[in-house]
Parts: sequence; structure tokens; C-alpha cells
Amino acid sequence: MQFLHNIPATGGNLIYAWFEAMHTRMDMLFCSQSMTKEELLDVAQAVKDKVAGIEAMASCFLAGSELSAVNTSPRGQAVPVSPELLHILSECLRYNESTDGVFDVSASHGAAGKRLKDKIALDMDYASVTRLSDDVYLNLSGYLKGYALDRAVQLARDAGVCDALINFGNSSVYAIGNHPGGKGWPVAAGDDEAEKYVLMDQCLTTSGNSTQTRRHIVDPTTGRYMEGKGSFSVVTDSAAEGEVMATVGFISMCKKKEAR
Repeated sequence: MQFLHNIPATGGNLIYAWFEAMHTRMDMLFCSQSMTKEELLDVAQAVKDKVAGIEAMASCFLAGSELSAVNTSPRGQAVPVSPELLHILSECLRYNESTDGVFDVSASHGAAGKRLKDKIALDMDYASVTRLSDDVYLNLSGYLKGYALDRAVQLARDAGVCDALINFGNSSVYAIGNHPGGKGWPVAAGDDEAEKYVLMDQCLTTSGNSTQTRRHIVDPTTGRYMEGKGSFSVVTDSAAEGEVMATVGFISMCKKKEAR
């Protein structure tokens, strides 16, 4: 679906487009004084194609993905992967170490203790991934959305888009340049209209539970779900880093509440 109209105040062009991906949707608002509607639409289509390619490569929910090939491989068997997936996993390993194991793409309910480096091995020379035990299952959902959003932003910038707002599932929102009616982009944190930010070339990322009964974030140090309604938001230059920081912040916030 897409909606086009002129920006009366500036005489430029604005397009709105959206598509479904990664079990949610990406909404894009592109503004330009110099690009035509058709050119902006081409950028939106290129973003859609890029995000679809990332999902096809790294989703654990798609049987034909590279990540699923890793997850279903026998322990100790090196699985060839693309340089892009290898880079993503190397970044996840780095974040796992820098957060003392709190950010972990192998976290699962009931499992705790080991660091990611003790669960998978990456061969950067031969571009392969090896599971070090049979119970290792990689789920990049807590990182992939941010990574894909960063790629979308870079693609839009490289194409000449100077002002845009890209919203991925309401939990990750990246603002490029300025709103057509003012400086920066006013953005609310998740569904909380009371918590607003004005972003310019930044991403707002929110992690948490939207209801008292929803549970989907696991503390990898204990193997327990984080309980209760709440959220944690961060503003970063990188959407991928925002995913990591928001997740770690939410887990830390929940643990502090439990300790009281």
C-alpha cells in the first residue's frame, strides 16, 4: 500500500509506503525537494527488497534460511554461510561479551549459564558457523529488526533521501533529517504518547512487555522470562545497537524491581 501527495508548504514530494516483514510491518515516510515521486517510490521498493532478503537469510522461522540450516545442523559440523550472516553473528558475539552475557541470541526459557562463544564457533576465514552442542538454537529476532532498519536507512541515504521517518513495528523508529513542518521528528516511545522525543538522524528503540501477561524476553543468565508490564527505551545512532541496549536495559530494570 502506498499514498502520495505534494507537500504544500514546500512544493516538494512526500510518499508513504508500508510492507509486512519479520512478523510486523515497516512504515516509511520519505520527503524530498529534489527527488520525484517515482524516484522515492523506487527507494521504498528497494528498501522492501533489502529487508525481505535479510529476513530470508537470517530468520529462524523460515525453513529455507541460512540460519535454519545452522540450527538444524549436527553438533560439530561447520555450516557455510554468507559473509553478511557471518558479520551479524560476529556482532551478536561481541555484544554478548560486552553485556556480560545479558544480550544473547541463543537465550531460551529454562536454559542459562553459558556464554554465546561457548555455544557456537565462527570461522571468519572459511565463512562457516558450527554449533558446539545439540541444544543450541539461534534466534536473531532481538537483533535482526534493528540490523534491517540500519540497512534501510543507509539505502535511503545513499539514494539521496535527506528527510524520512522509518518505523519498524513501532518498537524501532529511525528519523533522518527533518519533518517537512519543522526541525527533527517528534516520536513517541512505543505506544506511550506521554513519552515523546524529537529525533534527528537517530533511532528510538523500545523493548519490554506490553501487558502484564505477555512474556517474550528471557534473561539468559537465569533462563527466566521477564515478568510484568513495562518498557525501556533508548536513543541511539544505530538501530541494531538500540535493540541490544533496550533489551539489556529492560532485563536490568526488571531484575532491579525483583530485588526490591
